[in-house]
Amino acid sequence: TQMRPVLDFLNRTEDVAALLGDGRSGLRIGIGAELNRPELLNCSVVSVGYRINGTPCGRIALIGSTRMNYPRIIAIAEYFSERISQMLTDMLRNE
Repeated sequence: TQMRPVLDFLNRTEDVAALLGDGRSGLRIGIGAELNRPELLNCSVVSVGYRINGTPCGRIALIGSTRMNYPRIIAIAEYFSERISQMLTDMLRNE
């Protein structure tokens, strides 16, 4: 199926890390060939960074069809980034 190469790619930690790049904040959107990964030619990746105490630490990403509802997916990714940032910051404060 078309999903097998995508799932195989997601199991390769180094490749996923290279795709997402550093933990700097900000929204990134990659569509199809822009991703430079043949396994993701028919996919889009929307990623956004999260922070702990204001310091960038990582990224969350959503992968879907190139025909995804971008405004909705961007809003979801940004919401989760904000929530994760707040939860991690709160956890560290309470230690």
